[in-house]
Amino acid sequence: MKKFYVNYLTDDALDNDGGGYLYIGDTEICLKLSKLSLSVDTSDKIIKIADVKSVVKRDEFLGLRKTLIITDKNDYRMRLVSWNRNDIIAAIEDRKASIENEMKNKV
Repeated sequence: MKKFYVNYLTDDALDNDGGGYLYIGDTEICLKLSKLSLSVDTSDKIIKIADVKSVVKRDEFLGLRKTLIITDKNDYRMRLVSWNRNDIIAAIEDRKASIENEMKNKV
């Protein structure tokens, strides 16, 4: 399991809504926000890796905010800010490839 510090943004947020850790596990991506994040629901946000449709990097606010948007097959979006975007993308792609290989081997 890989762990990254991130800030979470809701779709209408102009500022960070809360900080926490993004965990890339064997089958799921889990965002665990700090309980001190008062302006947002701090329950865990989970996306199954097999359901990831896209992972997009976006530079916002003159390139100062390094945003990463993870979208699943149901169009649920997890908007994050992190300086480790490339490492997060690599971890998701590695796990997704492993899951796809496991599925092929079962057939």
